[in-house]
Amino acid sequence: ACFCKDTTAEKLETIQKGEDEKASLSADIGEIQSERNKLDASIKEHVDNIAKAEKDMKEGSESRAKTLKLYQANSADLQAALNALDGAIKTLKSSKAPSFVQISDSLSAALALADALNLGGASKAIALLQKAPANEVPMEDY
Repeated sequence: ACFCKDTTAEKLETIQKGEDEKASLSADIGEIQSERNKLDASIKEHVDNIAKAEKDMKEGSESRAKTLKLYQANSADLQAALNALDGAIKTLKSSKAPSFVQISDSLSAALALADALNLGGASKAIALLQKAPANEVPMEDY
């Protein structure tokens, strides 16, 4: 009878240890699952932040590309205007008695570019260049 009691007590103790270990492991699983849920939420937040940052970067890149294209066009126009003005200056310097007529073509091109860039006053100057002089007699009268 002693053998049965000892064996039964031993088995009950082993069963109790197993149940305690099961409860402990279940509690650990619950804690780990809770931690995982927090980490999953954090990962989702970071993924959303990355997606937003990538979208902002793409929009910024597109905006900068448009700005660069406009800058390059304006830069080319300004360079052409500067070249036209350099040509007008060279024409004035090379002639002994420079006249306005000699530089009117170069000046017209420079003013047209200034007008295209909305640099104010250019349209009035272009109109002045296009006017016939007041003292000029029409050719059909002769």
